[in-house]
Amino acid sequence: MKRFTCLRCKSANVTDPDQRICDRCKKELIMSFWTNEIATLYQSDARQIPIPDQSVHCVVTSPPYFGLRVYRSDSDAMIGLEKTVQGYVDSMLEVMAEVGRVLRDDGVLWVNLGDSYGEAGQLLMIPARFALAMQDAGWILRSDVIWAKKSCMPESLNGTRWERCRVKVEAGRRAGRGNKTMLDNPVVHTLGPKGRKELDAEYADCPGCPKCADTDGLVLRSGSWRCTSSHEHIFQFVKGMGYYSDGEAVKTESNANRRNVWNDISPEPYGGEHYATFPSDLPRLCIQASTSEAGVCADCGSQWARVVDATEWRPTCTCNADKVPATVLDCFAGTGTTLLAAMRLGRRSVGVDLSPDYLGQAVKRLGKQSLPMLI
Repeated sequence: MKRFTCLRCKSANVTDPDQRICDRCKKELIMSFWTNEIATLYQSDARQIPIPDQSVHCVVTSPPYFGLRVYRSDSDAMIGLEKTVQGYVDSMLEVMAEVGRVLRDDGVLWVNLGDSYGEAGQLLMIPARFALAMQDAGWILRSDVIWAKKSCMPESLNGTRWERCRVKVEAGRRAGRGNKTMLDNPVVHTLGPKGRKELDAEYADCPGCPKCADTDGLVLRSGSWRCTSSHEHIFQFVKGMGYYSDGEAVKTESNANRRNVWNDISPEPYGGEHYATFPSDLPRLCIQASTSEAGVCADCGSQWARVVDATEWRPTCTCNADKVPATVLDCFAGTGTTLLAAMRLGRRSVGVDLSPDYLGQAVKRLGKQSLPMLI
């Protein structure tokens, strides 16, 4: 019986020429959260990715950062909530061991990771700790890319200064409407949590209180100034030096090789409920640099490469098989930005996330993307 190549796992297990995927892949897709056979979402722990070994050409992911926020999930296995930095790094290494299983030997892993502050205002150097641990685990760190953000999160970072003492003359909405504080019975101004004033509250100069009477109406504030954080790291990891890459696809406007400071990633608003979606330009660049726009061999999965000084592509293997799109994975898929970028570039994609809420948002975003596959 003649067999045909499965477009998903590349095995020669398809008996019906009109069937696009094999029976094994059909069962896996039934278990998926959502699929359109171009992009597939799974609700799963990133340490248990439900896809075959050596089936992914490129991984682009941004894991939860250590200790910053709780992502929506009912699982106790959430990464980022560990009690110690080492516990977080150990969890990440477990994930990356699973990523190494599904990533081809000639594939590329991109990890976007930001830093966190610990007790006493200490910068924890999470990206550096993670990168060093990955090297110890056998990964090759090829590049530490700096994502120079055009738009960064606002931070209250005042230094040591004298401020005018203030009193509240009308409470804000959080304290209830109509609750007046009379100037002839002043209350010394006190900032709310993390230095924020109550919403809509009105203040006036203090007429004199024990804290400011001897200092001309001023009070001394002791801030802890530092520079505003406006960058994150994007690490490029590989298993060995025989990995696929296409530097031509990501050259600068001046036709120069891309530098390791990326300051041309455009901010991109997201209207859904997610605190940390990265702009689609970020995974787009990673995908273009690590997968072939011409596709991959349907038999062995080897990617096609450009012909120098020409507009054509040639295979890097001798299988003489059909072409299929390369496959991109995001093991912390969130709302599906990596998968969306992959679809726009004509690649297949797989997303894994624990949160059904975020996966639901990803389904809405991906379902609106109706561009045909380019290959």
